[in-house]
Amino acid sequence: MHHDFDTLIDIEQLQDQFADFHATTGIAASIISRDGTILDSAGWQNVCVDFHRKDPAAKWLCVESDMRMNTVLLDGAREAIYQCPHGLMDAAVPILIDDQHMANLFSGQFLLDTPDANLIAEFKQRAATYGFDERAYLEALADAPVITEQRVPHILKYLKRLAEMIGELGLSQMRLKEREQALSDAQKRIQRATRRQAKETHRLTQTLEGSPM
Repeated sequence: MHHDFDTLIDIEQLQDQFADFHATTGIAASIISRDGTILDSAGWQNVCVDFHRKDPAAKWLCVESDMRMNTVLLDGAREAIYQCPHGLMDAAVPILIDDQHMANLFSGQFLLDTPDANLIAEFKQRAATYGFDERAYLEALADAPVITEQRVPHILKYLKRLAEMIGELGLSQMRLKEREQALSDAQKRIQRATRRQAKETHRLTQTLEGSPM
């Protein structure tokens, strides 16, 4: 039986988890479907929300990057950390339900080091390329959290545990739906059998009533 991810998981109930993660680390958490659709998120950085994801050309690079990472996870990787095309870092882990890769848990839009002159120059060039307001764009960059490489494994560990929890919830819901479907199918079979029996009883009654005996 096929199940869509959003029929197994009440995504809105994860908001508290995402909000706590953002409050603790300063970085966003998101669930992104395998086709690149953002199902839910919290704490996205302004540099992405107000700039990268608003401009169609820049957004396409974001989606393309997400899909490449999705391919890596589909190939069996249990974690991934990478730099997006716009110079920010992202981390991702797969969400598995009954060993099926249903979606990805992303966390990102952070830097590994405080922006230096070279990185600022890159962002200035990007602002010119996409027509961003340079001052506002650099201010948004300054708000992005700096996460040292030593902290990244802890973030990935948390993401894995959260993904496992989501997978367990999804599996429980899947089993419940399957039991409900099996019960519904059994009830329909009983109803069909009852109707057949009623027709047969009616036919026999008519036959007996019309018999000379």
